[in-house]
Amino acid sequence: MRGVAAIALLAACSFQLPRPNDNTGDDGGGGDDDAPGDSGVCGWPYVPEYYDPCTLPAPDPALDLAMAGLYQYNTTTGVLTDPLFQMSIPPSTDGAVRQLLVSGFTLGATSQLRVTGSKPLLVISTSTITIDGDIDASSAFNGIDFDLGAGANPAVCPLTPPEKGQTCAAEGGSGGGAGAYGAAGGSGGEGGDTHSCDGVDGKPGGAGGVAATSGFASLRGGCAGRDGAPSTQVGSDGKIGRGAPGGGAVYLSARTMVTVTGVIHAGGAGGRASQGGRAGGGGGGSGGMIGLEAQTVLAMTGGILAANGGAGGGGADGNIASPGDDAKPSAAVANGGKREGAGSDGGDGGFVTTPFGQSAPGADRGGGGGGGSVGVVHLHARSLDIAGATISPAPQ
Repeated sequence: MRGVAAIALLAACSFQLPRPNDNTGDDGGGGDDDAPGDSGVCGWPYVPEYYDPCTLPAPDPALDLAMAGLYQYNTTTGVLTDPLFQMSIPPSTDGAVRQLLVSGFTLGATSQLRVTGSKPLLVISTSTITIDGDIDASSAFNGIDFDLGAGANPAVCPLTPPEKGQTCAAEGGSGGGAGAYGAAGGSGGEGGDTHSCDGVDGKPGGAGGVAATSGFASLRGGCAGRDGAPSTQVGSDGKIGRGAPGGGAVYLSARTMVTVTGVIHAGGAGGRASQGGRAGGGGGGSGGMIGLEAQTVLAMTGGILAANGGAGGGGADGNIASPGDDAKPSAAVANGGKREGAGSDGGDGGFVTTPFGQSAPGADRGGGGGGGSVGVVHLHARSLDIAGATISPAPQ
């Protein structure tokens, strides 16, 4: 299957890249679109997606993250912490996106880079980028609260949908809708099904989020799911399942070559489970964005690019249900949380073969949360070889 996807993508990447400030790739004059202006600008052999190479300052020295262990980079503060907890501030541009301009970038095979903060990360190298270790820009639950990947839950995410669950009197709350980005998010499960809720049968779950019209119109992270609803039982308000954040965003752009043999993960978090009280489960977060851009992009055997959706949390009756899985750093599905009592399971998260998030089924009591959709994997290259890599969702 990956070989077929690679052949299709290689064919797609034979198009002529647009000139600067020209989104059509056509000069409009009926002339030859293979003109020199299409082949690059200011020493760059192609036209980058998110920056103008003609305005770049002189690059900083190469950034070589070769020490074994965990590096942490915060895009809000620009602080890099190495595995020995030594902090530094590599020069960067602090705007809507945290931009690192270096003469080369390397992540060693025994190194991990965790990227957090409010802004997406854009690494620009005037030569090459080599990723042999793991980059983690995902969002996940840490046992106490959610850890967000860099640039998760951006302002462009719609406020509604996704929608919160709804309350069906004492009978049960419905599940929260899931976040969306590269596809639609799943809806929460109906709460109080078969019961009269203000004269109607049950209360529908929150609607899932709507897919972005263009997955890479901007460099951004994924969107959050919404909370489930309580019933009117005493204490049910404090037992709803919380909606989960979307994945973060990391984009690697090199003038000549990007090579990946490690893992780049930008998945969404799993929705939290209902804690009882006939409350609904939370919706999962969508996957975020992974981008690789260069004259030549190689995603080699063993390399993984994963921006999957988190699953929805389970709905409950009288006791605690199970949370949805956080997105997997692979091509595997995140499974919805299991129901408790007469609640319902959460919806599965989106992944390569099913990009949209799954909706949760209806429940006699608390409905489960919907599953988050996939994010976006964007590859921009003149020469591209990804046949040996695992990529989820399918790259654009």
